[in-house]
Amino acid sequence: MKLKNHRFNRSSTGELILPRESFVRRLFHPGSRVQGASLLVGAICWLASHPSAPAQPFTPPPMPDVAPLIGQAYASDANRDRIDDRLSLKIATANTARLSASTQMKVDQAQAALAALVDVELVFQTQITQKQIDAFLAQGGQIAYIYQAVSYGWNGRIPLGKAAALPALMGASLVLIHEAKPMKLHMDTATRTGRVRPIWASGFAGKSGFSGNTNITIGIVDTGVDESHPDLTGRRVYWRDFTPDALPSPADLNQHGSHVAGIALGTGSAGGKGTNLFYTDKGTYDTTWSNYFALSTIELPATTVKVTLTGTWKGGGSTTLRFQHHTNGTSGDWNYYEGQETNGPSPLTLTLPEYYPAAGLGYSAALFGNGSNMDYVVKCKVEGYTGPGDDFNNFRGVAPDCSWAGAKVFADSGTNLSTWTGAAVDALVVNRKTNNIKVMNLSLGAIAETNGTPGIDEDLRQKINTAVDNGIVVAVAAGNEGGKTEVSDPGRAAMALTVAAANDVNQVTDYTCMGFEVKQSAAGQEEDYKPDLMAPGGSTYYSDILSVDSNTGDGPQFADQQANDYYNIHGTSMASPFAGGCAALVIDALQQAGTTWDFNSSKHSRYVKMVLCATASESNANRESATNNPTLQRAANGPAGVPASKDKYEGYGMINPDAAVEAVSQIYTLGSMVTNTLGAAVADRRVWARTVPLLAGQSFAPLLAVPATGDFDLYLYSATPSAYGTPILLASSTTATNGGFELFNYQPVTNGNALLVVKRVSGSGLFGLYTGVQLSLALAGNQVVISWPASAVGWQLQTNTTLATGWQDVATTPEIVGDYWTVSVPRSYQSQFFLLRKAPDAAPSAKTIRGTSSTVEAPAQ
Repeated sequence: MKLKNHRFNRSSTGELILPRESFVRRLFHPGSRVQGASLLVGAICWLASHPSAPAQPFTPPPMPDVAPLIGQAYASDANRDRIDDRLSLKIATANTARLSASTQMKVDQAQAALAALVDVELVFQTQITQKQIDAFLAQGGQIAYIYQAVSYGWNGRIPLGKAAALPALMGASLVLIHEAKPMKLHMDTATRTGRVRPIWASGFAGKSGFSGNTNITIGIVDTGVDESHPDLTGRRVYWRDFTPDALPSPADLNQHGSHVAGIALGTGSAGGKGTNLFYTDKGTYDTTWSNYFALSTIELPATTVKVTLTGTWKGGGSTTLRFQHHTNGTSGDWNYYEGQETNGPSPLTLTLPEYYPAAGLGYSAALFGNGSNMDYVVKCKVEGYTGPGDDFNNFRGVAPDCSWAGAKVFADSGTNLSTWTGAAVDALVVNRKTNNIKVMNLSLGAIAETNGTPGIDEDLRQKINTAVDNGIVVAVAAGNEGGKTEVSDPGRAAMALTVAAANDVNQVTDYTCMGFEVKQSAAGQEEDYKPDLMAPGGSTYYSDILSVDSNTGDGPQFADQQANDYYNIHGTSMASPFAGGCAALVIDALQQAGTTWDFNSSKHSRYVKMVLCATASESNANRESATNNPTLQRAANGPAGVPASKDKYEGYGMINPDAAVEAVSQIYTLGSMVTNTLGAAVADRRVWARTVPLLAGQSFAPLLAVPATGDFDLYLYSATPSAYGTPILLASSTTATNGGFELFNYQPVTNGNALLVVKRVSGSGLFGLYTGVQLSLALAGNQVVISWPASAVGWQLQTNTTLATGWQDVATTPEIVGDYWTVSVPRSYQSQFFLLRKAPDAAPSAKTIRGTSSTVEAPAQ
């Protein structure tokens, strides 16, 4: 597995590595030359018995509430012998070596290879039997975990030489012996650009605000979680270490899981609303890092601050410590002010008593490599730091009232096997009802067989799909291998909410992986077009994400240097828990509206994913480096089968949890007129949404009056998501221009709800939206007869030959005929549009409204 946060270290060959610590950071020379290429992580198999394995004897579990999704065929088993092809090759190689051994030493080596234990998962089509368990144990197998919810089968170890006999011994219900695969690890600014902070405020959507609830638990499948940090303490409902570390109590030596948890649900208590910021920077340099430093970019207020940096390292020698800056939106050109540096041996302190940050600049501590191997920590303090200035803690996570469940799947050494992750997913599903686990986050991914290709693990993918079938919203990081590399598993899972990373100005980041154009549709292993949306993840072009720094230690090499502080990194690892927290806010809104959560189907988990995707908005901007850019789809289908409004770089676009919460909390009343403002600033409202009730056979015909200073679109989505939890578009109006009208006429065939959504494409301004007065249109010879209910008074009928500007009043005075106003006008030689408009007021562009529009084709006269 790989954890999906992003920091680059450079090896002597120019490759990027993860030395001891499972984080990567971008590297810079003082001359601003960027170094780095691909990520290289070694696979490490644990040969000792799993210390957290339950005591024998092993017995079959009861049938799960929801049947697991089990594939019939796997790409990893091309010859269909029910043994993972990599494992088959190892067996064949060892047997060949034994048969061809020419000396006793080679015979002994071959026998040792066949006797060595290999980590495997056995996947069955139906519930396992005692006979199958006993047969595995009789072959010298060891069982570490028996699946109870997301699969039939178990994780364990078997001597390599015995694995080939298992298909015959297990019988026809065995579908795969899956060899465990290595995996790797893939807030104040973020909660503003991600449109979260408004949701917390009293009065939002007519409620007392939404911050989650203790009956909503977010599962953190990661490196662990440190519950001693004030931002996370007191809300744990579950903990288990699935690695050989077998830690009995929550801890997180590698920082990543605590940082992820802080983004999803941290309270921000440690930082409070005060003016002091404490954060820690850490990493490892090898001998090639001489005169280079690793970035940890923050944004500072444009007011005088005091900065104190203390660098500590192991490896000896002297080096330089600076506080450097660069222009936001650029990837290099790091500079410092003369005299603002210090040199010497460890520890090294730099104090800047009066530092004057400037708007538009990003800042980073810069501890330079000195040509030796260095494990380092930089303790940072900024006095005079000002946050958003609202009534909430500066570094509050997205859903801070939620509970959390910790599932540690990375050993303290940084290693992981896919079987540990699979077991964690299963255990969280098993405990979902007891502990109210409604959201799960996985900021990790399978390691690819070849650089530049995605990591594929269909077995883990089907476990994610099954978890969603059990009522859990599963957020997964899209990966950090860049815009030319596809999303890896488990982010390929059709039911997952797969999340790309956005920077501080809502662009998709350079490091975010792209989706794929050919998707797997095998039963249980279904993929879907990815990613689904993007959320704040940080970037070296702007700033990283400040979130919880674990108190367990500052990496494996150092005791914690600053208690209860924050850690500053970026990656899709950070974007994924942001989206997971947003899912919790939507669940909170649904529950406040009376929803009782369904843990036995995907009804609600798919719905939450759908609402978040339907209310996402396209960035309408290039990627950071202006390569592999997202496309502005509006309502059009994406390339190569990608559905409407989506592309393979940013999905449906930037997450808008404020609109998602409003969509499930508030009803649009037919016939009412609403106004609202969509803005152009990065933290402004981008989307407006409501639930709208529709009646069978009754036309729904909204009109959106777009301000002359903006380009806004109008969408209607089904309230029933697709089978994979994506939006189903019913109708839309997406004229590519500033001002004018967006309008459509939708005729529902059944009663039910839909989502009415207004999205900003560009510009800003006040829009007006109205529905309710129904126009009827008929042809009578050379006349067009338009009518509307007599109860609607004070309206002017207008006509136009396009849907743009230039509407003209119809001069004919309407007459009441029965229960309707009626107007007859001559037919034109071309199509005509008709609308009703209220008398102008102080803001006519925001009040231009109508009930319906109709088009007629006039024959040549």
